[in-house]
Amino acid sequence: MRHSYLVAALTLVACAQSPSSKPTPPGAQYFLQLQQARDLATRGQSAEAAELYERLTKIYPDDAETWMSLGNAHGKAQHYREAAKAYEQAIARGGEYPGAFAYRIARLYAQAGDKAQSLVWLERSLAIPLENRPRIASDDVFTAWRDDPQFRKLAGLAPVKSSLSRAERWNADLDFLAAEIRRLHYAYRGKPLSADFDGALRALRQRAPQLTDAAMEPEIQRLLAFAADGHTGLTGRPSLALPIAFYDFSDGMYVIDAVSECACIGERVVALNGVPIQSAVQKITPFLSVDNAMGVRFKAPIYLRYPDYLRAAGIASGDSIAVSLEGANGAHVFTAKASESGGVSGRVTVPHTLNQNYGFETLPGGDTIYFQFNQVLDEPANSIQQFAGKLHEALSPARIHNLIIDVRNNGGGNLDLFTPLLRTIITFQTTHAGAGIYVLTSRQTFSAAQVFVNQLDRNTSAIVAGEPAGSRPNFIGESAPTVLPYSGLYMTISTRYHQTDDQDQRTWIAPKIPVALTSADYFAKRDPVLDAVLAVIARGGK
Repeated sequence: MRHSYLVAALTLVACAQSPSSKPTPPGAQYFLQLQQARDLATRGQSAEAAELYERLTKIYPDDAETWMSLGNAHGKAQHYREAAKAYEQAIARGGEYPGAFAYRIARLYAQAGDKAQSLVWLERSLAIPLENRPRIASDDVFTAWRDDPQFRKLAGLAPVKSSLSRAERWNADLDFLAAEIRRLHYAYRGKPLSADFDGALRALRQRAPQLTDAAMEPEIQRLLAFAADGHTGLTGRPSLALPIAFYDFSDGMYVIDAVSECACIGERVVALNGVPIQSAVQKITPFLSVDNAMGVRFKAPIYLRYPDYLRAAGIASGDSIAVSLEGANGAHVFTAKASESGGVSGRVTVPHTLNQNYGFETLPGGDTIYFQFNQVLDEPANSIQQFAGKLHEALSPARIHNLIIDVRNNGGGNLDLFTPLLRTIITFQTTHAGAGIYVLTSRQTFSAAQVFVNQLDRNTSAIVAGEPAGSRPNFIGESAPTVLPYSGLYMTISTRYHQTDDQDQRTWIAPKIPVALTSADYFAKRDPVLDAVLAVIARGGK
């Protein structure tokens, strides 16, 4: 019955004629059959789709995507070996994410019960490289092999039983970390580590026996910071944090949040344990994974809350820190005692921050739309693509002359999602003569948000306002997860180079409307960046 359906479908396609009654050319026949195969797959007729895709790969074997589609169809039809073979052909012809497809082949062989081939393809996937190694350990398809020594090594797991001493376990973790940096990191893939990285690694090996487990964590972060990018580093936060939070404003470091007993919000930070605050920033900087100096200004105040890092930086010796402050009532010292939660948030946002990933409003006067973009991730009931359609509709009337795009709170997300927004903004510019487009950035603008700003900078007349972003226009990024086998420390390693312009060597995209945030503006809940842009608009600036 399945074969009859397929023959009928192919016969109909082959007999299709153009209005002039000429036979359908072979290339057109191939394309129409390809559409038929996609329709079959969409309707869940996986076996029929696989049969048609198989025929198409014989007609034209040079399209990696058709081989992938054949693999998908075979896999859904539970033809595991056939699916694996199809993906092998796809990998041989190139395409995106080959490590992920090699991993898929390993899974298919596991589902087929072929352990030997599955382990071979797991090893190949890691070499390509597969970016998410920890997923191997948690994948249910490999459950039966969880105690197998070869599998555990491939999955990045410690042996089931180990006779290693504590120092030997830490050195095994450091071996694994160095190997993962060379396997994954864009700058070091298949290359020797830099002299600085290698020297720091050797020094840490020697110190490991004398350091506590808690002290090893910041030292490993200091090691990862030698990769010199904002995406390679430990994830999560230390267990203990001070109940006081700081921010580096243009006029100095200030307390932006604190427990009630401090009563110090809005006061200037003078020193930590007697170390002048700027010296403390310099001491903590080697532990920071950043792309540029704005990244330091963003992250240093955060890390100055963690006693483990303060001890490693030589600022403190315990979990209580003497914070020297100056405020309206003069100078005083608050002894901050670390706790599990810290009790404060310490995040600086714009005064009118939305409680969602994106939203817009028409500002008074009716000719300017303010669009706040806080994260490059879909909302559950309102995807970025759907939202872009709504923004397009709002921007369409001729009365709209200006668009303000605020990405000051945006730390990134999935850069594959923002294209519909980019199209909407470009359409607005091309359909509205003299349109004004303004982009508000800050040190918190990072990763996928930086790529979004790059595209606006390159493809529109957008004017950047505020302070520079925490990323370079061209930067090493992405976050491949890595877990150290013995300690279980979780980190990410940067695997790709995001390049918008191969000649762009800028440290950041410098604002043409530069506005630095002062402590006075922040605590008064003023928005000097938006005010400056609105002033430019009011004076007819483009």
